[in-house]
Amino acid sequence: RCLDVAVPGDAQSVSCAMEDHAQGDWTARQQWSKLAGTVKVTALCAAIRGAPSGSDVLEIGTYCGYTALCMAIELHGTHVTSIECDPTHVVVARNIVALAGLSQRVDILTGHSNYLLRKLGARMTRIAKQPFAGLFMDRWGSQYHEDFALIQRFGLLCSGACAVADNVLWTGASHFLWHFLSTGPNHAPLLQLLRVSEVGTKSEDYMSVTVCLDSASSTRVPYLAVSKTCIPRGLALLHQDAERMRDEILQSGFPIEERQAFQRLMQRCMLQELGDLGVLPVDVSSPRASMQG
Repeated sequence: RCLDVAVPGDAQSVSCAMEDHAQGDWTARQQWSKLAGTVKVTALCAAIRGAPSGSDVLEIGTYCGYTALCMAIELHGTHVTSIECDPTHVVVARNIVALAGLSQRVDILTGHSNYLLRKLGARMTRIAKQPFAGLFMDRWGSQYHEDFALIQRFGLLCSGACAVADNVLWTGASHFLWHFLSTGPNHAPLLQLLRVSEVGTKSEDYMSVTVCLDSASSTRVPYLAVSKTCIPRGLALLHQDAERMRDEILQSGFPIEERQAFQRLMQRCMLQELGDLGVLPVDVSSPRASMQG
């Protein structure tokens, strides 16, 4: 559909064509879309815009290249490096970016984050490249903490960098969220939970926005020690549930009814656990108004 509607070299028309397709086709079928469109991408760009200027953005989970494209459009002058393990998605995303005329500002790397984050760290050291100022994580949340541990280990984020993560509740990003809750000054300043909606199903979903402190200038304890020894039992159990569901998906697929039931249950339980820790979501159904500043 993008090839039929979008104007080659016009990045805005390409992103609009992608979102129109998601809004029309997937919404009509009430089908879940992996596209982080509408409210989500607006909240994402608003958050990353508040990161230190002059540095680039790292994305983990490219899918079809929509969010990488939108960040390149909205964050003028920013270069986006995106990681994707599915080679089919990589081919689609690279062609989308080329159609938009932004191949010079968006790099899409093929491979698993466990390997590519190490490679990026080695490259950053070798050529003295500046760390990333923004991070967008959009894969299965129960593994976000593994990626973030590597990001910290190799110093891939600058001090004050903004990290945005999608689907943090229903995919069980317990360890990732707990890291920021257990290491930030007075907890809340480093973590904000956003209530948003999915494209297609219009179902309720949640993103997190966090600020990353420079470990060299803070008093926080090492990341892995915090996430593995101090996490509340309820959050740890929800992490295990999310990992079990991930295994089931990889083995036998994920019927839409089962996904929706699991999503509702996980979100309810995660909200309860986070609420007990004083974390309440902010509704950003109108992000342009509520995310300013």
